[in-house]
Amino acid sequence: MLGLIHHFIHHLSLFSLPVANAWRYHYVFPKSLATCRGIYDTWREAKTASQSKHPLRKTTDIVTFRAPKGVRIHPLRERDYPILVHLHPLLRPGTKILNLGGSLAKEYCSYRELIRIPDGVEWRICEVPEVVAEGRKMLEQGDYPGLSFTSEIGGEADLFLSCGALQYLEPTLPELLQTLDRLPSDVFICRVPMQSRVDRFYTVQNIGSAAVPYRIENEDRFIAEMGELGYRFVDGWRDTRKLIVPYHPHGTVEGYLGFYFSRSGS
Repeated sequence: MLGLIHHFIHHLSLFSLPVANAWRYHYVFPKSLATCRGIYDTWREAKTASQSKHPLRKTTDIVTFRAPKGVRIHPLRERDYPILVHLHPLLRPGTKILNLGGSLAKEYCSYRELIRIPDGVEWRICEVPEVVAEGRKMLEQGDYPGLSFTSEIGGEADLFLSCGALQYLEPTLPELLQTLDRLPSDVFICRVPMQSRVDRFYTVQNIGSAAVPYRIENEDRFIAEMGELGYRFVDGWRDTRKLIVPYHPHGTVEGYLGFYFSRSGS
């Protein structure tokens, strides 16, 4: 009976905006991964709210991207291929890549199935300590030339790569890049929620293990701030993923974006 009630409310929500907002806010968010609610002006406001105003009914452990033993997974989607097109010609022996939020080598492993990564490329993944510990165990058990894990962002990088991680961090992309010893010549990002109606804002997302701050960028401001660092916009792409923040229609994200920026020749 309870299932029938939920099914009825879900279909009713498709036709009534107030019902849809209430459904997403009170029922969907507390138990569903990757859902959001609330809008805040700063990361710290969203952080405070995530700890006091947005409890979860169901939690899971942090998810890491590891294939079961003996199973080969090709996790790339259409949205990932523009990076391969632009990245491949840039790779040379000695190229240093900083992969922010690379999980357990998700991009490294999937990219090298499709393109040749030259000998001597240094691919450094910056992740949370729990993932770094698992990653170092992984390195002891397999062949991953040039791959390393760290929980400290810093040092030098020729190429910066981040897919789906920037929105969870307090510093913006320009602020992160300026913590490096020098600005990378090329920057690739993917799966970042953006919109063009209002300025940058923050919401709270259910990631399974907790409710956390989640930044929604303004596309024009994002590109402009990269330009202030001397980066030239080379390419951009959009996937079809949509994000709805209940009671805040101006915060709706119609697609997650990817960009390629370059300082080469500047």
